[in-house]
Amino acid sequence: MVIIDNTNIKKWEMSFYLRLAEKYSYMTFVLIPADHYNASPQTLAHRNTHGVDAEIIEAKRRVSNRNTMVIG
Repeated sequence: MVIIDNTNIKKWEMSFYLRLAEKYSYMTFVLIPADHYNASPQTLAHRNTHGVDAEIIEAKRRVSNRNTMVIG
């Protein structure tokens, strides 16, 4: 099992990892934490360890697709 905790929110941003998994016959699942849409950007900014501020989190949330599920 390989877990990549990253800021990829669109399929094309994940493509490198998805292709790598396919190359080595890994089954892939992309999971989005439920609190990504329920917690405030300020709460998420406070929780993250990468220094991503609330404005960036809100901007990424606006362009993400809540219903995207990528399974390969």
